[in-house]
Amino acid sequence: MVVKAISERDVYSSSLTKVASAVVEANAASTKYVSEHDYERILPALNSLGAESGEETWLGLSKETSGSIAGPRVLLPLLYTCFHLLYDTDGVVSRASNKALKCIVTTCLEQANDKELDEQPRNAWIKFIETTFIPSLKTGIMTKDASIRRSFVLLFSHVARHFGDYESVHLYGDLKSLIRDDDQDLDFFLNVTHVQLHRRARAFNRLRKSLASSDEPLFSEQSFMNVLLPLAMHPIYEYSSKTEEAYVLESIAAVGEICKHLRWSKYNSTLQTALNNLGRYPDQERFLIAMMCSIIDAFHFPVETGESANCATKAQGNGVWRSLQNRIIPKVESFLIKEKTDKSGETVKSLRSSVTLALMKLFQKFPLKIFEEKLPKLVTVVCGALKNKESNERDIAKDTLSKMAVSLDLKYLPLILSELSVVLYEGYKLHVRSAALHSILVALSKVYDQRQVQSDEDQIASLPFERCVPAMLDIIHQDIFGKASEIKEVQNVQKRLIKEAMGSKSQDSLEIIARNILFKPSVIAKPAKETLPGLPHASAVHALITPFLERLRDPEVSSSTIRKVKECLQRITVGLSNNPTANYDELLPFVFATVSPFVYGQMNPNTNEDTLEDSDEEEVAPIQVSKSGAREASKSKPHADNTTGLSSVAVATWNPSSLGAAESKRAALIAKKKAKRDLHKVIDGASAPKFTGSSRHSSLQSSSLKTLNLPANACAVNFGLALLNSCLKRSKIDIANELHCSMADPFLPLLAHCMRYSSDSQAVVLSFKSLGFLLRMDLPSVPRTAKELGPGILDHLSASGAASNTAQNDIVQGCFKTLTLLISHPKFASVMEHGDTTVSIEDSTKQFVHSETLPLTADQMQGLLSLLHGAVRESEQHNATFGLVKAIAAKRYMSPEFFDLMDIVLKLSVQSQKQAVRLQCSQIFLNYLVDYPMGSKRLNNHLQQIVLNLKYEYEDGRLSAIDLLSSLIQKFPLPVLEEHAQLFFLPLVLSLVNDESKKCKESVADCISLILKRLSTDTVQSLYGYVKRWSQPSGAESIPMQLASAQLFGIFVEARPDYVKRGRNSTDLADIIIQVISHHSSTNENEWELVYHYLVCMEKLNKYVPGTFGSNLDVWSSLVSLMAYPHPWIMQVSARIVSGYLSAIDYKQLAQNGSDSFIAQVPGSLYDIARNSCRQLDVEDRLHVDATCTIAIKNITSAFKIMKLRPDLCYEPEETNEDENEELNPKGKSKDPCLWLMARLSNIAKPRGKLRRESVFKCFAALCTSCSPHDLVLYLQLMIDPIDRDIRDTAGKVRRGDFKDNDPRDALPKEVLQIIEDTCGTDNYIEAYAKVNKNARQKREKRKQDIASEAIHDPVAAAQRKVSRGKKEQERKKRRIDQNRSSRGGFRKNRND
Repeated sequence: MVVKAISERDVYSSSLTKVASAVVEANAASTKYVSEHDYERILPALNSLGAESGEETWLGLSKETSGSIAGPRVLLPLLYTCFHLLYDTDGVVSRASNKALKCIVTTCLEQANDKELDEQPRNAWIKFIETTFIPSLKTGIMTKDASIRRSFVLLFSHVARHFGDYESVHLYGDLKSLIRDDDQDLDFFLNVTHVQLHRRARAFNRLRKSLASSDEPLFSEQSFMNVLLPLAMHPIYEYSSKTEEAYVLESIAAVGEICKHLRWSKYNSTLQTALNNLGRYPDQERFLIAMMCSIIDAFHFPVETGESANCATKAQGNGVWRSLQNRIIPKVESFLIKEKTDKSGETVKSLRSSVTLALMKLFQKFPLKIFEEKLPKLVTVVCGALKNKESNERDIAKDTLSKMAVSLDLKYLPLILSELSVVLYEGYKLHVRSAALHSILVALSKVYDQRQVQSDEDQIASLPFERCVPAMLDIIHQDIFGKASEIKEVQNVQKRLIKEAMGSKSQDSLEIIARNILFKPSVIAKPAKETLPGLPHASAVHALITPFLERLRDPEVSSSTIRKVKECLQRITVGLSNNPTANYDELLPFVFATVSPFVYGQMNPNTNEDTLEDSDEEEVAPIQVSKSGAREASKSKPHADNTTGLSSVAVATWNPSSLGAAESKRAALIAKKKAKRDLHKVIDGASAPKFTGSSRHSSLQSSSLKTLNLPANACAVNFGLALLNSCLKRSKIDIANELHCSMADPFLPLLAHCMRYSSDSQAVVLSFKSLGFLLRMDLPSVPRTAKELGPGILDHLSASGAASNTAQNDIVQGCFKTLTLLISHPKFASVMEHGDTTVSIEDSTKQFVHSETLPLTADQMQGLLSLLHGAVRESEQHNATFGLVKAIAAKRYMSPEFFDLMDIVLKLSVQSQKQAVRLQCSQIFLNYLVDYPMGSKRLNNHLQQIVLNLKYEYEDGRLSAIDLLSSLIQKFPLPVLEEHAQLFFLPLVLSLVNDESKKCKESVADCISLILKRLSTDTVQSLYGYVKRWSQPSGAESIPMQLASAQLFGIFVEARPDYVKRGRNSTDLADIIIQVISHHSSTNENEWELVYHYLVCMEKLNKYVPGTFGSNLDVWSSLVSLMAYPHPWIMQVSARIVSGYLSAIDYKQLAQNGSDSFIAQVPGSLYDIARNSCRQLDVEDRLHVDATCTIAIKNITSAFKIMKLRPDLCYEPEETNEDENEELNPKGKSKDPCLWLMARLSNIAKPRGKLRRESVFKCFAALCTSCSPHDLVLYLQLMIDPIDRDIRDTAGKVRRGDFKDNDPRDALPKEVLQIIEDTCGTDNYIEAYAKVNKNARQKREKRKQDIASEAIHDPVAAAQRKVSRGKKEQERKKRRIDQNRSSRGGFRKNRND
């Protein structure tokens, strides 16, 4: 009808006749097939529109018969026809129409810039684009089919690229900044239409970042609304699988960023559309909610409520506020709670977290008064959701509340805490309340940072988090010690119904609070009312810790309470250790003031025997802690110990515990009289107290030890020591800093006392750990404390039996580490380190043992070494044990026990089952061999044992022995190495040949290479002579020696290329290689290994000595034949050598017949290379090797170039029909060898096999990127056919459900097709693709006809075919069910069919 109407208009315009005929040709249908295009008519018509000149081009059709231009309006029918063809699913027609539409854009631009035309005709072409072309594009960009939409998006890119200099916003020239012709990976339009999801996601990500980084809008509002916003919204409505989730989230973020640049009217319509679509797309509700929240977050308009005195609007505010108050906010608030029906049919209310947060962010943009009015209601709604009995809904509410706390200012945190306390007050809600508090603290800890305030007053007044500590602790204590704890501890309670009751989060909350508070316990010196109103203590640290210590002060405290307090203090310790404000100036005094009263009781820790004689009736002064952590006695005691050298500015007199202290003077007097009465009790026997001398105070010391080991006191001591250890571990102590040393020095006697007298294993372990840090410092009290540490450590080792008991492992490790530090401490440096080292064993032992600077005596050292004999065999504490052994060895201590210990270490270097133990033993023994003075006999014995270890039974032990031998080769002096070269070389060769482990062989080869690099040339020559004699064949018995020589030749070439180049060494080696390769036999299974090693040697020889095999034609012919060897290793290495040879060919000389390459000298060798490379690609998927296929692709690419350059090199000089086989062997020079090669590759990719097809497709891509487009146009059909076949197979699997859409494996064929199109041109590609589709359709129709005729002529075969097809369909369904079950985590069902 359209054509008829145009024909009737022929009397008015002759150009309409040409347009009508073009429309008829463009809509031509096939006369043979229903609903099929007539490609032979459509493609020429569409291609002619984009021709450079002619009457059938866009410009030619717009001209009258007289030659004048009728105008672009006559092209409207043809233009709409091309747009209609863009919606066609056939890739050929749509591509042709796409090209035609691009040509009309170019034509319009040329006519608009043609200055020979009048202004009116030029404007007509611009108007044609604005009023006709662009609206059609906007319509097409809204289509739901992604493949069709891609063409419209790329046309938008084409328009923007050509009209970028025009100011008209309707031409969308501002989008030109998104086009990157220099780098397609950064082009927005190419990436947003890419087949790979991550490329599309990156396109939206870059768009969002570019919009966010600019203060001014980068594009016009038309570009935002008509192009970018629809593109960003499409993924949200088209979401279908989980793999698209990241892509959809990026598009949602892009929508929010775009909305920040819209006017209120456009923003309001976009938001209203999103709100209205929530009920229309239930499957995409999650992402629509996210998009709505993203749009709300992009709110950027001023709000005037009309309550301001300066407001010029009406009392109800401006239009934005009225729209928000009347429509948007009520509509959004209706989505806060979602009602859904559960499995039992009950209605369950669920909180929409994202809507709540978006609404809160919207409220934050309102005036402060409006915000504070609306915030409590929002908090109440969220806290009310915490009462939900569904655990998942409570989790959503907790997460929402925590995010709100992060977004709000900390001054609103009390509002949230008070609402939690009011709403959740009984039953299971108590558990939910503590879990909600924990969620809030976890979220705050990620963003909260303590402010750095100079003065104490400003510091306390400006930290709102510290003000909330009492309220948070109230909730925590109620959960741990209150009703919530009682509910959890009651028997026969169904606690599993409430997830929050299964474990207390309060301990985690304590850790978070301790990590985030400002650690300033020194502010206790200030009045509480002036520093922190509302707190019972002056600092948040005391508010956090004191309640727990108060519970320990209770004389009737229960063991369960102590256990809970201990756990809480441990978590507080972890938090304080990670607190960035906890520095040495504050933490060390705090720890000492906390621990010392519990360790020493009421006895002065610095009291010695002289002071005890006169201190019977003295009162102990309270401990004062200076700012630097020092303890000072009262000024009334001039005899107090003032050797610490610390500052005397007292900042705290706080005693963290008063356990056992009297409550009044009368009680103190009664307790004192009772203590004296107990001292005067007579005890018969040896245990009777002695009342003369300093020993009369032993009862006081015993009482102090009992106080230390009370459960409550031990809990407090563990807390202080753990805090000290974590502080020392976290912070880096400046060893040279005198202030740090003076602050740390008082802790040494305290830790030594705890280590020796505490009965709590945890306190002992913590003491050892802290000593491990302090002993690294040069403290004054180290020599005095060492006298107590040494015997105490040996007592612990003796009591634990050298870690024979598993419970004492930590203590034993601490003992060994502390002894290591003591022995290596500068104050205990051995005399041997500064004197002559060439002394006898007896003298050195006496010198070492009897030195007064050592912490252990001779007997103690002997006992320690005896303990180490058993300890080194234990695998639990090997690091500490071997550290001590290293420290003793560093002193060059000599004794029979030590030499026996070294023998054990050598055995463990091989026999231990732990790699770390073997490594440490090897290092220790290596240093022992290199550094210790020993005779040749002892040295030879050790070396022979190391060589014998190469034959150890297990692989790990042999590897350790090889590594030790390699280290010895590196460390030994050259004369010693030359002397023992024979001892090392021959056993290594035997291991290289006989060892079955691949790792051991590689390590042995590296070891041999290392020894060859260090030896002199004369020694290398003698060893090379052995290898050369071993390479001589002398029957079947000589094959092992030949294998050894083949491997050793390669090692010699790689390790000593300078020696191989000398004289005739390289030539002789090349002759040996040629002899083996030329006489190989593919039928002999025992020969492949020898050939492989010589090929590897040949590859190394080509690398280090180039030109060795260049003129030998026989060896290269043999290599080409080896490319088809059955064994894959030989196939790969031979192909790698040939690939290196082909890459070095000079193509210019080859084109001029001046090349001396074996390819030119041996006709037909190029064909053999291509044929064998194709065979390497034509393998089953189970035999596929990526490395081999990659090399084959390189060889095929090089062969294709040479075939195009010199096709005669593929032909043999004499051709007979007797040599023909199934493969195409070009025998006549009239044939094209490249055609044979491309046909061979196309046939390889036709059978099903994912890896085989991918290899061929990669080969096609390599040919397109490295060869000239003119050389590939002839073979387009051969390349497109297998790729199109794979795409059709994948589409069929997707329809059947056997293959997921948007799978990454489906991207390669499409990418290769795009590369082919870009390389060969769209016209050639479309023509070839149409022919491929035509041939495929004809084959499909013929196959259907054959099947139909078979049902008539041979019904039995037809029935069998139908049965076979049914069985395959059943197997496919079963396979799909099993795959779905395994993807859900189930097991594959056993089918006994």
